[in-house]
Amino acid sequence: MKEIFLILLLLLSIKSTAQISVNGQNFSNLIDARNYVRTINDSMSSDIIVNISSGTYTLTETLEFTAEDSGTNGFNIIYQGTDPNNKPIISGGQQITGWTLHDVSKNIWKANIGSLYSRQLYVNEEKAQRSRSSNDFKLFESTSGYFSFCNNNDFQNWSLNQITQRDLEVVSDNEWKSNRVPIQTKCGLQLTVNIPFWEKNHIGQFRCNNRPIWLENSFYLIDEPNEWYIDRSGSTNILYLKPLDGQNPNNLNVTLPSLEMLIYGNTVNNLSFIDLVFKNTSWLGPSNYNTFLDSNKWSLCCTSRLVLRYTKFNYDKWKYYFFSFKFC
Repeated sequence: MKEIFLILLLLLSIKSTAQISVNGQNFSNLIDARNYVRTINDSMSSDIIVNISSGTYTLTETLEFTAEDSGTNGFNIIYQGTDPNNKPIISGGQQITGWTLHDVSKNIWKANIGSLYSRQLYVNEEKAQRSRSSNDFKLFESTSGYFSFCNNNDFQNWSLNQITQRDLEVVSDNEWKSNRVPIQTKCGLQLTVNIPFWEKNHIGQFRCNNRPIWLENSFYLIDEPNEWYIDRSGSTNILYLKPLDGQNPNNLNVTLPSLEMLIYGNTVNNLSFIDLVFKNTSWLGPSNYNTFLDSNKWSLCCTSRLVLRYTKFNYDKWKYYFFSFKFC
């Protein structure tokens, strides 16, 4: 009797974790389901349906589709949600736990996030504000960056190392562009920008010669509820968050996007996605120090480029379809 009970319990546990089904085969994640489809799509006589039940499917790496993931004989491989009213979520976010109180007086909490880094953070499904100032510190452009004529500016007393200096950004708007300029060094009231970068971005239509409107991304700028900052200058990255008064982030759903792309396709044909929600990705280009001066890319000064970061497909006479999907 005990053995029968244990077998039944095992079967129930297998069923409860199998949320994706293909031809009667059950899987708990999209990568295993994709790999199984690769074994049955050589000579298709009908569409292959990958049924995905409601819930959240978190990816820790980009889900890649290649030629071996294509439908054959004119038939499609279809990844679809089973409930159009409760679409499954394909997420690139990691839930952050293990919070401890860092500063009691300011209600700032912290969590060790290892090597994770992002320019976005979501608290209970709402986008939180990356730490920023409420004013422009009376900054003006100089020949090598920015200078403030306000002698009592807070930032002149900030203790910043090489990395936390570079993560600090000056934000301004220029017509249709949102300019985010990284700081190389801080000295008193002077914020210096990498000289080749500064010179490059003061010519042509991408010049950054605009009055700054705020500073962004420093621990010292956390002063409003739901502001956050990631310090990546130590051996592990530390996420700081100031929740609403009375809130404990251990009781909140704090999600940090950990992928820049959820799905990547290369020379794949006859692939469809139906009734799915894609969410929680980041774009780290503006935070990559090594790409600032790449003449073949948009510089950090012009980060308002509209990019569909959730998916990317390279193609040559292929076709794929999205039906009733949502990017958020």
